[in-house]
Amino acid sequence: MSDQLAELNNTVKIQQTTILELKEYLRKKDSKNEHLKSKIVDFTMVQNLRAQVKELHSENKHLKSKVIVCTMCQNLQVKVEELKSINESLNLSIEELSKARELTVANLRERDEMIYAQCEKTRLLKEQSESFYEVHYLFDSEIVLDTQDNSEKEEFANTSKRNCRISCTIFR
Repeated sequence: MSDQLAELNNTVKIQQTTILELKEYLRKKDSKNEHLKSKIVDFTMVQNLRAQVKELHSENKHLKSKVIVCTMCQNLQVKVEELKSINESLNLSIEELSKARELTVANLRERDEMIYAQCEKTRLLKEQSESFYEVHYLFDSEIVLDTQDNSEKEEFANTSKRNCRISCTIFR
């Protein structure tokens, strides 16, 4: 029996050694598993971070396009303000030119009326003076030879007649 007991003791020691070896092996495996679990967590975090980076890149591109659009809008607003200023300036110039034109038209009408009145006076004076010249001419031709040069008077009469026709045409 002592042999059996020794053998049994030996078997128990072998089994205890095997159990200890297996426990050590399990402990090492558990340690490796924990290490791998932390690596898996790290890997998952990296994948999540990559997804977030992609989203941020996409959002960044979108924001850049919005910035470009916003900049273009601001530039257009500046241009609109410049054009409004130019338009106001042109409107003022147009108003000034319209007033100047109205004043000029009024002055021209007044001048034409004065010219027309002058022409009428000249015509009336000419009509009145024709009988005088006829009488005077008859008197000169019957009594004395006419020595006076009437070319200046005739030229004045012709010029007055021509000016009267031109002004009357413009006035109408």
